[in-house]
Amino acid sequence: MVDYDKIEMKNIYNSIYRKSDIGKFKTTALHDIIKDQSNIEIEILTTRYEEEKTKLPPSDLIIDCRDFVYNRKNEIDIRLYITSRYLVVDCRKNIIYDKNYEGRYTTILSKNDLRKATMIVASFLQNGFINYMMNNQIVKEISLDYLDEISNDIKKKYNDRNAVIDYESSKKLLNLEENITDIIQENRKKDVLITIGDNNKYPIKKIPKNSINSANDIISTMSKVINKSDDPELYYIISITQTQNNYIINLLPEMGAA
Repeated sequence: MVDYDKIEMKNIYNSIYRKSDIGKFKTTALHDIIKDQSNIEIEILTTRYEEEKTKLPPSDLIIDCRDFVYNRKNEIDIRLYITSRYLVVDCRKNIIYDKNYEGRYTTILSKNDLRKATMIVASFLQNGFINYMMNNQIVKEISLDYLDEISNDIKKKYNDRNAVIDYESSKKLLNLEENITDIIQENRKKDVLITIGDNNKYPIKKIPKNSINSANDIISTMSKVINKSDDPELYYIISITQTQNNYIINLLPEMGAA
């Protein structure tokens, strides 16, 4: 960890620093906090980082989280920063700006906002996606409110749901009501694909454009797909995936695995 700055009171409100850390170098305080919770070996440099001038130890990955917008050559692998309410993951190399400047937050961020950002980056590191981004020099913004957006989307679909006709087979489709409108609208524009659980096990069924016009059409179509499965007595959850070319309804069997 490389940083020359010391902790001030303003750093306490939106970071993991403690009041007892005020006046300490940030690197020293972070070192102590992490060492209290793990056995990770940490080397700290209490200095200002300058690319190709600051001597870093051998590293697999160099992440730049500074509040400064500087030209970058090849040493830094990832630049992470937050602008407005978006986390930006910048994996580009050899970036030249008209001028260097100090960045700033344009909105007030909470500790929870920074936890969300950390969770996103940790996930990208864990699943290897960060390597793909680095290899392709991708810059990507991710909303810190994406979980709230999902929640609001669920609320909207639930509030806008259509009433389902009492049809015995519909009981096996646990969240049918909130998906009816979307399915009908999408089928008016294109073919719809339906599959069950593991796509490698069950073939995808294509529903031609304009074949679904009502709740009963959906129930009848999906019931036929379910009845051809290995376990027609199971209940199913409708999961929608949209790609550039396809609208896919994946029926996920309620297996009860915890």
